[in-house]
Amino acid sequence: MSEFFKYTFQDIRNKGLLLYEYIRGSQTYSTNLSTSDIDKGGVFLEPINQIIGLGDDFQEEISDEKHDIVWFSLKKYFNLLLKSNPNILESLFIDNEFVIYEHPIITELKQNKQQFLTQECFNSFIGYSVAQIKKAKGYNKLCNWEEVKRKLPIDFCYVPHNQGSICITKWLNDRNLKQEYCGLISIPNMPNCFGVYYDWGKHIQDNGIKSCDLLLYQNGNNQEQKFYETYQNNTGLLDTIPEPIGYRGIIKNTEFVQGDDVRGSSIVKDVKPIVIMTYNKDAFSQHCKRYKQYNDWLNNRNENRYISNYGYNYDSKNMMHCFRLINMGIEIAKYGKCIVNRKNIDADFLLKIRNHEFTYEYLINNLENKKLILDECIKNTSLPEKLDYEYVNGLLLDIRKKYQLNF
Repeated sequence: MSEFFKYTFQDIRNKGLLLYEYIRGSQTYSTNLSTSDIDKGGVFLEPINQIIGLGDDFQEEISDEKHDIVWFSLKKYFNLLLKSNPNILESLFIDNEFVIYEHPIITELKQNKQQFLTQECFNSFIGYSVAQIKKAKGYNKLCNWEEVKRKLPIDFCYVPHNQGSICITKWLNDRNLKQEYCGLISIPNMPNCFGVYYDWGKHIQDNGIKSCDLLLYQNGNNQEQKFYETYQNNTGLLDTIPEPIGYRGIIKNTEFVQGDDVRGSSIVKDVKPIVIMTYNKDAFSQHCKRYKQYNDWLNNRNENRYISNYGYNYDSKNMMHCFRLINMGIEIAKYGKCIVNRKNIDADFLLKIRNHEFTYEYLINNLENKKLILDECIKNTSLPEKLDYEYVNGLLLDIRKKYQLNF
């Protein structure tokens, strides 16, 4: 089956499906800096072929690589409004100067925007605020992403050592052994446990070791002595060199290749393993996931934002959003208004937070006091308890029936 066609921003424009395009984020809050990106949001009417078909190609959103520009389908936009999503709710209340294009569908929707302000908003605004606090507190963790280094499956292979374990790479290195001469065979009834066998003949041949050299290893340095002891214990030989076998090694590649894992070999009969090894496959999977997150963060992070926060113990932009959301929640509860533009309200204070002019402890104490104020406002609010689902569903149906666009 051929891959489904995915619409781009330009496709939506060309087909006349764009309903709403607007500037979102710091520009609309009046908290932007000279280095701030201009983020944009949008809403589009779903292409008719995506609606009446099987739906496998249905697009809920279209975005650029860094999510600076995000357009939602009309259905998803309404679903997010039903959840009182702060970012989407704000789009109904932004100042006209931030509207790039507005179809009559959105104009009609905005005429009903007060209907979307209910007590359910508070859970969303508080929830988003708490999430921003966690992100702000987690900034030190983000800084430590620099320490994530790519590891290989063999880095998660361990052998017994005293009362604990050590990585097999160290165990091999201590004996001057190499992973490429190893052969693995699974041990029955012991998941991810392997007997490790060694191709002494291949090792000795490749490294130009002579039979007389083996005897000298008995009194050599620590590595040579351990090499000889392991060789003798494994083979029972003193100065005889066995034939090469050709084991496959513990891993194929010494540089990471997607899908790599430890691998087994065909083992010669009547030989014993040099050691028993366990492979912590789950830990390797977790490492791969974490490494991917690191690369995603590294590739998509705002470099100016990263540098501006370096040396501080919180992300100032996340902390600023905590206060903005709490303050907006108070205003919604107290006055029934969603005031997006913070100019002449608290924009100056928010910008001071963004510039790290306050300590983390001061801000957290201030937020706790704000939360108490919000809780009291919620108790006394006159807003309806819930958003009327049937009303919203009917509104969406009426819009779809009324506006028959040419596809």
